[in-house]
Order: sequence, then C-alpha cells, then structure tokens
Amino acid sequence: MKFLTFPLLILMSTNFFAAHHEKDEKTVSNEYVLLSTYEISSGQNPADLEKELINLQKTQLENGYNDCGVYRHHFGGQRAFYTFCLFDDLNHFAKIMDKTLSATQSTSPQSYSAHTDNIVKVLERNATKIHPFLLLSKFDWGPYLTGSGQIESANKLFSAYKRSFGECNLSQHRFGPEMAVYITCGFKDYADFAVKATSLDEIWSKELMDEKLDIRNHSDDLLILVE
Repeated sequence: MKFLTFPLLILMSTNFFAAHHEKDEKTVSNEYVLLSTYEISSGQNPADLEKELINLQKTQLENGYNDCGVYRHHFGGQRAFYTFCLFDDLNHFAKIMDKTLSATQSTSPQSYSAHTDNIVKVLERNATKIHPFLLLSKFDWGPYLTGSGQIESANKLFSAYKRSFGECNLSQHRFGPEMAVYITCGFKDYADFAVKATSLDEIWSKELMDEKLDIRNHSDDLLILVE
C-alpha cells in the first residue's frame, strides 16, 4: 500500500489531484474525489495538524480508498490543509462508509477551526504526475444559468487553463456545501507558474474578455505538497 502526500485534486495519473493506485491488481477508475479542507486555527502550530492529517489519510487508505494525499495552503484565501481521497463510484464510497460506521469515535479535542467535505466527479483529466505545487481554481454560477450552461462555461475556462498549464483536471460538484466546478493544475516552481500564468492571461485577454461566462464567484489557491 502506498500513501501519496500530494494529492488533488486534486489528483494525478488517472484522476483529479492524485496518482493512480492499484490494489490486488484490481482496475480502478478514480472517477470521484473526496475533497476536504481543514482550516488552521489561530495560534496553532501547522506542523501538528499536518502530522494528524497524514495519519488520517493513512487510515483512509486502510478503509478502502484508492489513493489519498495532503496539500497545504501556500498562497490564497484560506490558511488550510487540503486532503484528497479517490474512489471509483458511489457504490465504492458506500462500502467504505458502511465499514467505518462502527469505528470508535475519537475523543481528542478538535485541532482545526473549520472543516468541509465535498464529493466531486472528475469530468476531464490531463494530469499525469504528482507536482510539488498545485493551482486550485473554483468557479460557481448564478441560478439563472442552466446546468448545461454552467458546464459550457466551465469547459471554456478549462480549455484556457489546459492550454496554459497542460497538467490540469476538471471536476464538478456532486455532494457537499459548494455547488462549484474545480480546475486543478500542477506546476514545478514559481518560475514555472509565472510562465504558465502569463500564458493564461494572454488567452484570457484574447479569447475570454468578451465571453459571457456568467461567473458568480471565483477563487484561486496555490498549494504546496506535504512531505
């Protein structure tokens, strides 16, 4: 069994942020990702929460997920850790959850200030390897846009990211508090990011400035691989 401290998401060789993981030569599809955030509390030592989450992801692997991993906030809006676990479909998820229902609940104090879980479905994957840095971009749209219209807008955005960064995946909300689309793209360092982000700016200026994308909310976070 291997534990990938990356993800993503994430989400790499055949999915959102993580590398492909095989168990007992079973073919896995990794069509879904459990994407979780753990916000770092004020005054907390991030290293303590990091250690806790690495151990949690190891337990998640033992529970049956195909791969799991951890990224940490490096730049952006939320000082948090981002964890990822990959699974094939909702039947696979159900088996994991039913298995863990009888597990003893922890009595330790909560070590993070806020926590969210989102299940997302991978719509397109192009990432082929684990990157030391990850761009996580989230978009949502107003209620006036149909579901098909949202995907059409997301595909226009994703095309620009994919041509600029190359190693990008597109995922969509299935369950959880965020009705959003997620674009994740890997880069090796900030010099690499500067080149790719400049390319994205150029595509945006030439092709998307006059597009009616109907974006309501958008955020970018730059994440660093936990090791």
